[in-house]
Amino acid sequence: MGQLTDGDHGHLLTAERGLEVDDATKALAALDRIDSGNQGRAEVLRMRVQVHADARQWEFVVIVTGVLASKEPDQHFGAVHYSDALRHLGRFDEAVDLLLPIAHRLPDCAWPAYHLACALCRTGDDRASRHWLARAFENPAPNPICGKSRNESRTSCRYGVRSGSW
Repeated sequence: MGQLTDGDHGHLLTAERGLEVDDATKALAALDRIDSGNQGRAEVLRMRVQVHADARQWEFVVIVTGVLASKEPDQHFGAVHYSDALRHLGRFDEAVDLLLPIAHRLPDCAWPAYHLACALCRTGDDRASRHWLARAFENPAPNPICGKSRNESRTSCRYGVRSGSW
């Protein structure tokens, strides 16, 4: 796969705008207009993950993030969104198993640590959950994907800590 054409890049931007205004139909239609040869590109898959996660279509998110995580094993976007979808499906132990090595491998990144804390909380391991939550808040850096800080959020965990899409 080469570079995205100008037209495909425009479709990707249109999808992003659709996501920003909570118009999943517009976002998905724009993604579907991207050339079939570019549908498997990481940036297209990442946008699909975001659109389907906002629509709470967790089974689809699991499928796409699995592909994305295998395409980009050194990146945490696919794995973290994969674990988040698993968590929403009630598959907490799988989410913990997926995130634990990533959180250890990326100690300066708050994103995997935060999601690990959420998954551990749901398994009932409050002590470990608090540990990873504290680790997440040691790093004030914003989410590396969307640039939002933890205070610009839409969801919260059991401890009342707010978390954007991360």
